[in-house]
Amino acid sequence: MKGSLLAVMGCLAMVPAILWSAPQFSSSDRDRGDDKVSWSYRAYVQAWRTKDIAALEKLISKDYMARFDLSVREDFFSGFAGDMKALARGMMKCEQALAKDPQNAEALFWHGSGLSYDAKRAFMAGDVEKGRKIQAQAVKEMNDAVAMRPDDVSVLIPRGSIFLSAALYVPSPEVAKRDFQLAVDDYEKVLRLQTPVFSKLPVHSRAELLGGLAEAWNGLGDTKKSRGYLQRMMEEFADTSYSRRAKDVLSTAPKSGALGTTCLGCHVGAAT
Repeated sequence: MKGSLLAVMGCLAMVPAILWSAPQFSSSDRDRGDDKVSWSYRAYVQAWRTKDIAALEKLISKDYMARFDLSVREDFFSGFAGDMKALARGMMKCEQALAKDPQNAEALFWHGSGLSYDAKRAFMAGDVEKGRKIQAQAVKEMNDAVAMRPDDVSVLIPRGSIFLSAALYVPSPEVAKRDFQLAVDDYEKVLRLQTPVFSKLPVHSRAELLGGLAEAWNGLGDTKKSRGYLQRMMEEFADTSYSRRAKDVLSTAPKSGALGTTCLGCHVGAAT
């Protein structure tokens, strides 16, 4: 489980959020008022709506350097690989960020992902009660982060990825089904948000999303939808590791279990 979680987390936030989808205000943003919405976020909306490419490029460059995940993800990746000092350092950065801004959805999500790893360690140590308590808080924080930014792919994609990874290995069929459904909901929403610019996104970004959808729908037992996404992978990413994996899966009869259709571009092999 540790390896799979690290691989999935490693696929997150590969490009600035603006490249994932057209930015837009959510109802929660409007309810909180403009003072709670970052200036850069509003600037993205304005630049996108007016198709000001020069402004978008400037914002992307600025935003990439300021992205919160860049300040913590190496600590978390090292922590998920077993470096507890690094994990503690990443958690502390999240807690400091949240102390300054409790509405920092990315910081809250990453903190929740760290708690989820702590919960797994407790389960592995045999302390089920402690594990359940920590996991409940972890899930709450990740869900709260999405509630703050319901249309923000910087929290939707990682939450879907973490729950998909969990669903593939959790022993309880009931819990697995719940986690697969959450992953499907997040990924399908991201796909809808990305539709206007999907063809312009990098192969890795597009293929990982479609591969995740194929995996999640298969987990829910909907082989028709799963194989539909596999077919898209074959057609849209010809001569890549993604199309080859999709072809392999489609050449066999549908079955339960992991398909192995994600984390192909940066962990298993080159996409092209």
